[in-house]
Amino acid sequence: MLAAARDFGAVGRLTYEPLLATVLGVSGYFASSGNSLRSTVGSVPVGMFEVDARTRYRGFTARAELALLFIGDTAALNQALAANDPTILLPVAKRSQGGYLEAGYDVLRLLAPTTDQSVTLFGRYDYVNTQASVAAGYTANQAFIRHTLTLGLVYRPIPHIAVKGDYIRREFGAGDGYNELAAALAWMF
Repeated sequence: MLAAARDFGAVGRLTYEPLLATVLGVSGYFASSGNSLRSTVGSVPVGMFEVDARTRYRGFTARAELALLFIGDTAALNQALAANDPTILLPVAKRSQGGYLEAGYDVLRLLAPTTDQSVTLFGRYDYVNTQASVAAGYTANQAFIRHTLTLGLVYRPIPHIAVKGDYIRREFGAGDGYNELAAALAWMF
């Protein structure tokens, strides 16, 4: 089967580094989606917009990102999907959104400033809502709202190996949240 070359997209990114080790960025994507419902729905526009920032200064690190996803003509798309398969979970959202904010500090830098090792204490907050906005006549599913708080410690005996431990609290827009403990051994090459 051959793919039709009628659905084109465009992507772009601008990056700005106002200070050494501080980077600000903005990205965008726009396309029309190729889909099997073209005869009833047509070509569905899809767009994404994202802003991000990261910085590092001495023992401090921080980064953040916010992303928005837009899907056009979701009222027609949801009707066509429901007509083709009534068991499909609806609705497809007009807008999805999410982001995170993370900060950390290398506490070993205070005790042994000349060492190549590091012990970074960090915190991170994540937010995702995959049904932030839905077409009129549909109800967003609150279970798709997620908040995650992570607190952790990362030990790097050398810069490319990390031993990590996290406490994670997950909350949902509908339903109970839960706690999680996680550990990892990571190698970066």
